[in-house]
Amino acid sequence: MPNSLPVEVSKLRDIGWSLWDPIGLLPQGANWRDEACLAFADEYDPYLTQAADLIYKGAADREVIRYLVDTETEHMGLGSRDDDTSRLQAVVDALRVEAGMSNSVLGDIPGGELLLDWFGRVPCFHDAKLLEISFSGRGAGLLRIHTWNMTDKVDSKGYFVLDKHAVVTIALEGVHAINCIDFDMTPGIIFDLEIARVGEHFCIEWSASYGVNGSVTAKRALINLAPGQPD
Repeated sequence: MPNSLPVEVSKLRDIGWSLWDPIGLLPQGANWRDEACLAFADEYDPYLTQAADLIYKGAADREVIRYLVDTETEHMGLGSRDDDTSRLQAVVDALRVEAGMSNSVLGDIPGGELLLDWFGRVPCFHDAKLLEISFSGRGAGLLRIHTWNMTDKVDSKGYFVLDKHAVVTIALEGVHAINCIDFDMTPGIIFDLEIARVGEHFCIEWSASYGVNGSVTAKRALINLAPGQPD
């Protein structure tokens, strides 16, 4: 690991074995520090080191997630999973915290802390439904999204169980730039969404599995969360 990388190997392993372990090497209830596990404790060190290095060099979450997906599918020979984005987002979030480089600006946005409290982490909005996107001539904008947490539980039909449904409204003031395509295709399905600070502005950028996608930059943002599913 590069000396400049501010994440200890033990912390990387804590994250890797508790949140990742794609091969499933660690027995249930075991810890990588257990004597019986020390022989393979370093199994994921190179991959986690590279992921942490990407973060340290300024990579966006989606780049780090893409690297981890490629690691699983191309280097480990594993198949892709329906929960890839939400599962690996948790790994990336933990790596950012340990590196002291959490890129969440939700704490700077009114209503952002409530969003964090509800989901227990920075949501990635994977597969969330973009119910509405609108702008007025006075620099105001709005995105209304139905999102949820994907659990690791499976229902009787083999689908992952979803919980913590909520309708999240991101209200924007002082809209500075709009860069969207397929604007008329709503409702849409979000692939991933990030909120970042760009200078004195907030930038909401998202890609889509279906429908409108792009980015919006605004001077101010406000988040409202309504628990439950949309009417």
